[in-house]
Amino acid sequence: MFSLSALRSLTTAVSCSRALPTPRHFSATVRALFLCFCFLIVCPLVFLLPLLSCFLRSAIAWFSCPLNAAPAPLTRSFCCFQSGKKVAVVLAGCGVYDGAEIAESVSTLLSLSRRGAQAQCFAPDREQAHVVNHLTGEEMNEKRSIIVEAARIARGDVKDLASLDASAYDALIFPGGFGAAKNLSSFAFEGDKYTVKEDVESVVKAFHSAGKPIGMCCISPVIAAKVLKGCSVTIGNDTDVAGAIESVGAQHVSKDVHQAHVDAANKLVTAPAYMYGDAPVHEVAEGIDRMVEEVLSLA
Repeated sequence: MFSLSALRSLTTAVSCSRALPTPRHFSATVRALFLCFCFLIVCPLVFLLPLLSCFLRSAIAWFSCPLNAAPAPLTRSFCCFQSGKKVAVVLAGCGVYDGAEIAESVSTLLSLSRRGAQAQCFAPDREQAHVVNHLTGEEMNEKRSIIVEAARIARGDVKDLASLDASAYDALIFPGGFGAAKNLSSFAFEGDKYTVKEDVESVVKAFHSAGKPIGMCCISPVIAAKVLKGCSVTIGNDTDVAGAIESVGAQHVSKDVHQAHVDAANKLVTAPAYMYGDAPVHEVAEGIDRMVEEVLSLA
């Protein structure tokens, strides 16, 4: 016969035995802990690894630069995650003196690629205003096609400007070069009395009317100055060109080679680029990179 104290001891033992975790309880606990680990540790890593990779590449590039170089800030490399934008790039041929400036064109395409944007080159399908020997600077007695020359920069992937549909793209960019002032407009020949080619004007107006951003560098902002009345642009610090721009009703804002100017009201971004003719190519590229960055942020 059990005593009262023995009965209490037995009851306590049974209660304790029921509270002890069984292998099944252990299995459920392990699964719960594993799920928490995946949620709190693994999932964030999936998103952080690309960012960490981008940061490490930027850091390596930064510390491998010469001390007298001026690499772009690390934070700007993170813009590679803005991807998905489709950008139309209008080339005015190939070559600084009679077409699109090659370094500016390549810098534009490179900046777009780094940010994950999809670039498509366009060019007018007509003859250049003239052809210049880039070795001597003298005019040559021959004719060349703007789109055929532009294909040199675009590795053959260039479309007729007449086929450019603003609704299919998020932004529009014009690199510089004398081609913008000779083949896309008459600025190089007529100064402040210049006109913009009809197909070029039509494309600029289409993007502007759709509220889509436009980027222009070097001399190409003269196109916007003529087409988008009252806009503000920069071509650097060239007083003659700045005066011509203001004479057609636009506003000029002086900027350094590594800077870009944003006319937020018109979603227009401009950069001086090789309007600073003696500027090192990395500074020209930096200014174009800022232009591209601002264009994509407005898209």
